[in-house]
Amino acid sequence: MLDKRYHRITQEIRAETLHVFDHYARGDFSGACTAVEELLYSPDQQEQPVEKLEMLRCYLRFLLLFMKYERDGQWDCRAVRSLSAELELPLGTAFGNHERLLTLIQLRANAGDDCDCPLSVQEFNRIINDPQLLELGRELWFAVCRWAFVNGYVEPLEKAYEYLTVHRDFGMHQETWRRVNLMLKLLRGTANRLDVSMYVDSLELVPQIMEFREDILPGVRERFLWDESMEQKMLRKLVVARDRENYFSGDKQP
Repeated sequence: MLDKRYHRITQEIRAETLHVFDHYARGDFSGACTAVEELLYSPDQQEQPVEKLEMLRCYLRFLLLFMKYERDGQWDCRAVRSLSAELELPLGTAFGNHERLLTLIQLRANAGDDCDCPLSVQEFNRIINDPQLLELGRELWFAVCRWAFVNGYVEPLEKAYEYLTVHRDFGMHQETWRRVNLMLKLLRGTANRLDVSMYVDSLELVPQIMEFREDILPGVRERFLWDESMEQKMLRKLVVARDRENYFSGDKQP
């Protein structure tokens, strides 16, 4: 179980990276890459306590690869495989090892299929049962939703749904719950137009809309759950999202 000190450190890291996600939210992935690189290679990092430094470096190295993927439309697979191998090696602190395993799941779930290092259900279960992973929190379940959906893995998606149904004390909960609810119902064959419409109503970020169009919409169309009014609503939301400034660091925070 993670203690208050861990959550204090994660809040510090969150505050230090909010401006990265302002770029991300409006689709400025080049700006997001630059912002992450400035943090990752800052000389100030060496002044951090060891456990925060280990957590920060795991997180930022994955985040940089992810933002470069969003910018370039493809993963740097050599860097992905290199980081994946490094993340299998223990670090020096308990918090660092927790973040290491969490980052390993995030990396493999997002990039594994494209980089010839796919995350199997067996490997997923191995990692989440590692005693050095101190908590199965929302960051983990956020990471596995898309991986489980595109691969048709119902059980991990059900676990994510259960977690998000019980735990509601975080920003963007409604949008996140509607996303996994729609994914799970599409896999089960029980989705309806209301499920689709409710999730489209929740879309506020450029990457959310892009993911929906790429990963979820084909399944929605196959089930004849899409129409022109939903298409126009989604396009209007995309225009608004591209123009929005300071989504995360401004008044509205997740």
